[in-house]
Amino acid sequence: MEKMSEIFIRRVDEWLEESEYRDIDPKYDTAVKCVAGMPKEESDLQQLLEDIERKYSGDLIYPYFGIFVSAAINKSTVEGITLNVKNPLISYLGLNNNNELTIIGDVKNFTGYNMEGGILTIEGNAGNYTGADMHGGELILNGNCKNQLGLRMTDGKITVNGNANGDVATLAEGGTVELLGNYKSIGPFTKAKIYHKGNLVKVE
Repeated sequence: MEKMSEIFIRRVDEWLEESEYRDIDPKYDTAVKCVAGMPKEESDLQQLLEDIERKYSGDLIYPYFGIFVSAAINKSTVEGITLNVKNPLISYLGLNNNNELTIIGDVKNFTGYNMEGGILTIEGNAGNYTGADMHGGELILNGNCKNQLGLRMTDGKITVNGNANGDVATLAEGGTVELLGNYKSIGPFTKAKIYHKGNLVKVE
């Protein structure tokens, strides 16, 4: 009988083979197919993440493995999931999120990308494009982030309890951003409501 880790890695390898050279949406769609029938309790998802960290951390495409983990999370029937991240180079965690997801640890780029709903809490720092293209839900970052927070967001709410070290809400069509630490600049062409320490920021 296959051990659980062997099952997870086999599914990940299938995903890598089928989704190579594809864009993000096709990679995600392929991941959804690969996680079908796979155990997806919270402990299973944590083991999946640790198995990926153990086998693929040195891989140049390691950041993209967050797509596979996100597909497994989104297809889980568990409401309220907490994952501990040890390797901060992983990206795309919380992709298409509609659950209550807590990530403990630092992450890289595109965390909460294309969020649909739910609540995503990051207990750590994040890289670039946090909350990019989100159109629902709430993202809470209890740390700092880099550039292009809330890029092109259309709805939803982002709260940053640390510093936003780059442009905020560039090209946003809507949504709300609460900045409780310092921020570098408001991005161009934004229609989002942006608050800094409780005060509405006037956007030129």
